[in-house]
Amino acid sequence: MSVHHYPTKAMMGDYVRAAFGLVLTGTPILLSPPGSAALYILGPLAALFLVFGARTWLRHRTVVEADDMKVVVRGLWTSELAWSDMRSEEHTSEL
Repeated sequence: MSVHHYPTKAMMGDYVRAAFGLVLTGTPILLSPPGSAALYILGPLAALFLVFGARTWLRHRTVVEADDMKVVVRGLWTSELAWSDMRSEEHTSEL
């Protein structure tokens, strides 16, 4: 069986980018008065960095296991696919 996952060292850059973006966009939002333009301008950007960080975390905890019988992906949900259920389709292109 082979097991594949993202090592922590490989994911650290994405975690740093997500945290840095959240600090840069979230701090002005927290320090500005309610209803200010900072909320409307920086709010969507902060949400984007939050989603990026969440996706990075999900990708980091996903594990792919492959053996002679099947491929299993374990993450937020677990799914598996037997090698016998896979098929190949030939694609031809005409010029």
